Amino acid sequence: MVIIFTPQITPCSSQDMVKTDRYGMYSLDSYNKALKIDEELNDRVGMARKYANIGIVLDDIDKLEALESNNKALEINEELNHKAEVATDYYNISFVLSKTSSTHG
Repeated sequence: MVIIFTPQITPCSSQDMVKTDRYGMYSLDSYNKALKIDEELNDRVGMARKYANIGIVLDDIDKLEALESNNKALEINEELNHKAEVATDYYNISFVLSKTSSTHG
């Protein structure tokens, strides 16, 4: 069975943007707490996942930090030889770069 998800796109008010930023900051706080635990446990798989997720959240907040986080995930996944995750990391990096180039080009 194939499930197709079609997101509903609605206009976004400035109040909605403030909510998004606030929730993004809550997400970052939670991911960073989880990352710290993964680091204490030396859970490299968990660390790579957290870095990738942090990169996704940071994409709308700080492009440079998003790239740094995605590159950390890529580095770990390459060390672990997790090819599917490496492919995802490259996709995330290209997504951030494509949005950056379209806004600064």
